[in-house]
Amino acid sequence: MDHYQASVRSVDDAIARLKSTLAPYSISDVESQCSGTPDPRVRESRNATYFRRSDLRQPLDAAEAKQQGLRWEGLYILECKLSGFEADEEARTEWLQWEDVVIREYAHFPSGFQRDLLCKRMILDGLTQPHICSIEVRMELAKVYRALGYPDLAAGEAYKSLLLIDCMEEPDTADGLQTIAEVEYPLRALSSETRDQAIEFVKTHENDSAENPLTWAIPRACDQPSREVDQDELDFWKDRLYRRLVYIELITCLLLCGDLKAAGVYMNMAFRMYCQCKPLLDLRSNLHAQVSQRLGKPFHSLSKDERNPSDWPSRCLVRREVYPWNDVEPDRTSDLDRINLLMSRVAPKLEVRRVTLPDLTGVAEEGATSQLGVFATQDISPGEVILDESSLLAVNNRLQDSLCDCCSSELPGIGTPGFDAIETCPDCEACFCGESCLEIALDHYHPAVCGLELEASLADPRPEDAAENLYTSLLLRSLAASWTRERMHPLEMDEVRYIWGDFHTLNHGAQFRPVDPEKLGTAFAGFPRTLPWTFEQNLRLPLEMLQKMD
Repeated sequence: MDHYQASVRSVDDAIARLKSTLAPYSISDVESQCSGTPDPRVRESRNATYFRRSDLRQPLDAAEAKQQGLRWEGLYILECKLSGFEADEEARTEWLQWEDVVIREYAHFPSGFQRDLLCKRMILDGLTQPHICSIEVRMELAKVYRALGYPDLAAGEAYKSLLLIDCMEEPDTADGLQTIAEVEYPLRALSSETRDQAIEFVKTHENDSAENPLTWAIPRACDQPSREVDQDELDFWKDRLYRRLVYIELITCLLLCGDLKAAGVYMNMAFRMYCQCKPLLDLRSNLHAQVSQRLGKPFHSLSKDERNPSDWPSRCLVRREVYPWNDVEPDRTSDLDRINLLMSRVAPKLEVRRVTLPDLTGVAEEGATSQLGVFATQDISPGEVILDESSLLAVNNRLQDSLCDCCSSELPGIGTPGFDAIETCPDCEACFCGESCLEIALDHYHPAVCGLELEASLADPRPEDAAENLYTSLLLRSLAASWTRERMHPLEMDEVRYIWGDFHTLNHGAQFRPVDPEKLGTAFAGFPRTLPWTFEQNLRLPLEMLQKMD
């Protein structure tokens, strides 16, 4: 129990990390948040029908509590239970002040429902920092993403939850130990009576419900003393509740995205344990209907080979956009000084200018779009080299060919000119065309992947997977470069930050349409889907790479 006691003692550190995580979201004119005094301008500027409270130190009355659904109170109680400390008035007041700042961040969104979801996403995302191994937080975040029209992001949180559940079966590892602690803290606050009620609910409804009884059991246990949680009880919640709910959420999101291959694989896994679970049976019927539609024949007429999920369609499309909470993406059209400084180093006769072009996609609000174009500043002779640039983002998927790991140029053969210049990493078998490329690699990306052979697993793919594997290799190189550069955000690197993303230009608030769980066509909240996506290339492989790099 020493590790649990140590975690309790570090709760102040967890709260400090949470505050530092949420601090960047403060609006510049809300300076009094730092002193603990609520700024009245924050509440006065909000829509009065959205979230009214005359005094942050006063609890919600019964009517208002019912109307608002205890949105923020529930999140605060969740934070208390996850961290192993009891709610007190001062800490609760600070939490509600953070709520004011978060609501102010999205005050310009016209839909109160969408605004509420974005605010909840921000706070839950903050909770993932001190509670990175919390299944409860990940699952709540998945539900928020799905309601916002991002089933791909929701699938990511559900998959992380599944990985955490697997970690619980390895209690000797650091991740397993931390995940068990995160699961155990809320359970320790339950009284024996409340625990028995929650267990009885699971036993009674595990085949006909996807409800999590701990979402109502834990808040009721706010003032209960701690109790011990034995291994049998942990195994019960892990296998009879959490794993089942995670499978349901993950498969639901994969079906909404359209990755039938991954949905089928995880459906088979789920059915080995929960073959009589009605929510899973309903999802399986939905899956079979989508497979029949995509393959063009009734499911019952498929051959044994055709019923193998590994051959089902996986490629699908998701939203391509700058997320409302993305504060890293630069304004490319207003950062021309920086762009032209970089351009002058590799193309002294060229410059970048902002141009307005007619929209050809049919989704731009004003029928035109602003883009960046490259223009000549001097006369250019025929055949003249106008741009000469080497990039760290150079990858290949040819396993058997001898190519430089840094620049992907072909390496000289034995006995040919240039062979003696080939350099090898002193700690692994990566080869470079010369000392310059070796130094660049060691300084900018290679230490993060040295000896891991991550790119080898993506080499020599099937022809139909070649393009996706190259994109994944580029992502790996970007992650390795950001990790090596003192863990800089990948989108802040010069090699990445000015790449045109072909994002839609629709207003997030005006375009948003509520997601109807019963209607597949509403899964993306009314936004266009143009970004190619698969579970394997966009989720599983990148997370596996990050795990190996950590």
